[in-house]
Amino acid sequence: MPIQKKTYEPDKETDRAKNIKGEIIYIDDAESGRKGYSCIGCDKPMQANIQRKNPTHQSYFSHIPVDVSKGEKKCTYSNREQREIIASDILQRIKRIKVPDVVKYPPKGIDKNPVKLKHSQFIDAFKVRSELTFYEDEEGNIHYGKNPEINDRYLLLRPDVTFFNHNGDPILFIELVVTHKISDEKKIKLRRLGINTISIIVPRGSDQEIEENFRSVKNVKWEYNEVEASTTYLSVSNRATEGILEFDKQQRGIFGETTLCRKSRINNTIRTIKKCLGGKSYHRTEQDFRREIFRIKEATEREEKKLAELESEYQKEIRAEYAGGNLDIENQGREVDSKEESLQLGLATKNW
Repeated sequence: MPIQKKTYEPDKETDRAKNIKGEIIYIDDAESGRKGYSCIGCDKPMQANIQRKNPTHQSYFSHIPVDVSKGEKKCTYSNREQREIIASDILQRIKRIKVPDVVKYPPKGIDKNPVKLKHSQFIDAFKVRSELTFYEDEEGNIHYGKNPEINDRYLLLRPDVTFFNHNGDPILFIELVVTHKISDEKKIKLRRLGINTISIIVPRGSDQEIEENFRSVKNVKWEYNEVEASTTYLSVSNRATEGILEFDKQQRGIFGETTLCRKSRINNTIRTIKKCLGGKSYHRTEQDFRREIFRIKEATEREEKKLAELESEYQKEIRAEYAGGNLDIENQGREVDSKEESLQLGLATKNW
């Protein structure tokens, strides 16, 4: 199934606009009225609506009304899209984000305490990239790139942001979301990739507020965690669960594996094995192994033949060396026997 491209609903009321210098500003930094503001999306004139009389109401920018019937296109600018662009830029700059505790929940239907596996911590990246596509080749190997030309059926995931370590390995996927809902299909793909993944809701607010959000776990959930996925739940005492203030049903649901997930995961494993068995590299490896086995077998037979020949030669040499000696011993033995008989005969005659 192809990766679904994100869609953004246009906003009539926006929290950002360009000032007269072309700089993007947040609504809190604007003056009320038509002060030369323009839309980030369509570049049309805007006005700032500052809610001084009703401070509980949100201030906003709005387009100065135009006659759409004259061929003017409606603006498609989205607050959410702009916030996610800002969030991505911030993450590429600070290269750091705080992730929540890793908790193992009991299987569905079992009323037991969750177990904390790892405490909340900061993850630091050596390099940060945005919107990379992760996919697998025909032999099941994982690759990634920027907009690669690849068949849809091999596509896996296109995270909004990816953290890399010093070795160039991806260590964390970051998804910028509106809600923390996750489909079974995505769960399967994340398990296939095996890379820690979080989702984070980017708050409405200034650039500084968005950056501060990355130092907190308030709006962050795990979509996949390798430690959690590879750990079997074991019931523990209440003391062992101290520090887990509440049972996070939403996080438990994300970590949970449905029957469909398990079935698809098994099918994917079988498919990957079949790919490997049918792949060119496997056949090359198999041929190399067979050639090596045949070579070793031939070498063994040659060495065994040489060993047999050496043993035969040694036996001949030994026989030749001791053949004369054995004959002398036999002759001496016969002489001794003869003398012994003579002595016995002499003694017998004397006694007689």
